[in-house]
Amino acid sequence: MLNRTASAAQEVVSSTERMLDEARSAVDRASSLLTKPCTPEVSAGLRRLTTGT
Repeated sequence: MLNRTASAAQEVVSSTERMLDEARSAVDRASSLLTKPCTPEVSAGLRRLTTGT
C-alpha cells in the first residue's frame, strides 16, 4: 500500500512539473506579444500560440 501511495505521489509531482514547464514555455512564446497593444495581428498571433496553428 505504501509503495502504491509513493508511486501515485511521484506521478502527481511529475505531472505538476510537466504542467509548470508547459506554462513557462507558453509564457516565453507569448511574452513578446503580451507587451503590445491588442491589434488584430497580435490577437491572431496569440490565437496561433493557443491553437498550435
